[in-house]
Amino acid sequence: MKIFMFHDVRDAGDFFPKRYAMPYFLTRQRFKDIVGVLRSARLRHPSLRGDRVFPRIYEQSVDYVFTFDDGLRDHLHVARFLADVDVRACFFVPVAPMQKRTIIDSHKIQFILAGAGENSDVSDDIIKNYEEVFQKSSSDSKSELASYWTSKWKNNIWDHHMVFVTRILREYPDRRWRKTLVDKLFSKYVTSDTTGFADEFYLSERDVREIISLGHLVGGHGYFSHDLRFEDSESCRNEITFTKDFLVQLGVVELLHAYANGGFTSSSQALLERLKFDYCFTTENREVTHSDFRLTVPRVDGPKFFAK
Repeated sequence: MKIFMFHDVRDAGDFFPKRYAMPYFLTRQRFKDIVGVLRSARLRHPSLRGDRVFPRIYEQSVDYVFTFDDGLRDHLHVARFLADVDVRACFFVPVAPMQKRTIIDSHKIQFILAGAGENSDVSDDIIKNYEEVFQKSSSDSKSELASYWTSKWKNNIWDHHMVFVTRILREYPDRRWRKTLVDKLFSKYVTSDTTGFADEFYLSERDVREIISLGHLVGGHGYFSHDLRFEDSESCRNEITFTKDFLVQLGVVELLHAYANGGFTSSSQALLERLKFDYCFTTENREVTHSDFRLTVPRVDGPKFFAK
């Protein structure tokens, strides 16, 4: 049984074309084609009128489930389209972009890279800022930051500047420095109007309630959608508890959560267990098996799978 993971499903036009040229983003028509292929193959999927979705993945009573991460404005169109063809999906939404109109750091990083003329401009800015803030010489900074130029992924398709910028702005241990730097670079390369950007880019709470009314499932994706592997204990606790509060407010039946960037820790998983989350989802790219733990359910990368 496959749980497919998708993010952007958008006809980008002239909206940061460099970002949407990456292979893991889909146009609306491409997504419709994927749905058509699966329906033509008569594969079983959750129906809008069906029972609870995720207990059935262990029964293998459905062949696939669609999930969508990040609470993007695109997903309202997706939810309406899937409702029209009686396919029930799950949408994982972060709380702060809806309630505070903030922008997820991982999205800021993607748009920084897309907004810069050359990726080396951003990496040069990061190194210069690092030297200024931490009072490092050029040779010291190059030595201390050297590991961030190497991708963690075997089949990496990014150039080394994209790897460096993304890793250091997500993973550097000094949380305050990297978050301040992300905001500074976003203002320089994208926009200083983060509220206006968030309004256009993310779902509103009204949109989310419409998605639920269509018969789809809604789960959490954190508060600020931070990767829990690189956050302190207080930040991890807030990411999870604020997520539960929001889901309870929505009146959802199942408590579902997708780890941002697939990241979790043993303590964060223990908290999810105590707060009685039913299922949590990773980014591990494989099918579900009967032995998978319900708080680490794998998902298949949809765009990569259908690009074959």
